[in-house]
Amino acid sequence: MYFVDSNIFLRFLTNDDPIKAKKCFSFFQRVECCEIEIATTESCIAEVVYILQSPKLYALSPKQIREALLPILLLKNLIVVGKKQLIQALDIMAEYSIDFEDCLLASYAKDQPEGIIMSYDQDFDKISGTIRNEP
Repeated sequence: MYFVDSNIFLRFLTNDDPIKAKKCFSFFQRVECCEIEIATTESCIAEVVYILQSPKLYALSPKQIREALLPILLLKNLIVVGKKQLIQALDIMAEYSIDFEDCLLASYAKDQPEGIIMSYDQDFDKISGTIRNEP
């Protein structure tokens, strides 16, 4: 199994280095064809999101980021703890334009019967089905 760092996702998604992007494309094709199995972490995906939305780098919108990352996250041979929550967080981010880390927290909270978010951040109030309290 291969453990994939954020820069592999970024080279593939941005094509900022055509030679590396082509190699990453071939790598992900092998994953899609179930030739190899890969794994990554939530923190790597969060870093990818952060870099893609950075105004100094790629300045992608939340919807563009969701469209770019969703096909990768849906790969059958990609293992990542919290995959369901990552996908939900991308959906929330695309709909509400809220920081990805907050969207990920909201996604986990929504999956719990009484998932209440403790925060002073009022952006959580925008997300339907989310309850926010302050200490």
